[in-house]
Amino acid sequence: MKICIPVTSPEGLESAVEPHLPDAAHILIFDLLTRQYEQIDLAAQNPASSTPVRMDAVLCGSLNRMTLRALAQQGIKIYGMAAETVAQAIAQFENGELECVEVPAGGCGRHAGEQGYHRGGCCGGEKHDETGGGCCGGQGHGHEQGGGCCGGEKHDEAGGGCCGGHGHEGEAQGCCGEGGSCEGHDHGDDGGCAHGGEGKANEPARKPADEKFKIAVCSQNRKTVTEHAGKCRKFWVYDIEQGRVVGKNLLELAKEQSFHETTHGQEHPLDGVAIMLGASMGDGLKRKLDQRGIQGVLTTQNDPDQAVAVLLASWQ
Repeated sequence: MKICIPVTSPEGLESAVEPHLPDAAHILIFDLLTRQYEQIDLAAQNPASSTPVRMDAVLCGSLNRMTLRALAQQGIKIYGMAAETVAQAIAQFENGELECVEVPAGGCGRHAGEQGYHRGGCCGGEKHDETGGGCCGGQGHGHEQGGGCCGGEKHDEAGGGCCGGHGHEGEAQGCCGEGGSCEGHDHGDDGGCAHGGEGKANEPARKPADEKFKIAVCSQNRKTVTEHAGKCRKFWVYDIEQGRVVGKNLLELAKEQSFHETTHGQEHPLDGVAIMLGASMGDGLKRKLDQRGIQGVLTTQNDPDQAVAVLLASWQ
């Protein structure tokens, strides 16, 4: 059996675990039978030509709904864990400390173990940790501190909110629907749902007045348009002149430079960008962007080039 663990850098069994699977720069594939492992740089992978990586299970702290469904459709099992190193994760798995996430058809999944997704993972069960929040789709959840996302009927006493999406970026999230759930994704610093389902409708993008401007596209994996725009640290930046793309480059930020970490008044590498596109974006982030003169816009396109092309075509 081969298990996959997302890591921040390729350092063998001592590699630090990347808590959120979609943010991983590398993955480590460990063969439980041979005790051998393979380390893969995701940035260097070419989906069109690379040989598919075989794995039977994924151990991670959190992942988004899209990734969860994709893995489940391939028959890959998902286990929630909170280990800090690969060696610890393997030991937890082999000791039977981790519980497999059950993914119902069209659902998000079932909670994985007592420890849960401490950093806001994606599941759909009934039991969640007391401090870290998490994403769930159950019914009676009482996250005491960390907020979290749930799609049920009862919600936390302090920091949480109500939705059917993924992660929250603040401490005072609200409810996305009238006492119900939504199919939203990312929530900003002050709550609210910004994508899909019964959340807030997204306003159409305004065309910049200048003929020359820049569009930034959230792409944490450098390949697709990604969610959680406030925490994104990798962007494709497009130079636009007279309605056409004339240049494109990848901008990679340090963790402390994500919009989730920066405050108003701080200079930012994306200052000067006219529009930022993402798969999910909360109202809190949109306000932060607006203060910098950046228009936050949601897109349903998966390919960054296509997302920009559709946006430009909407103004013609």
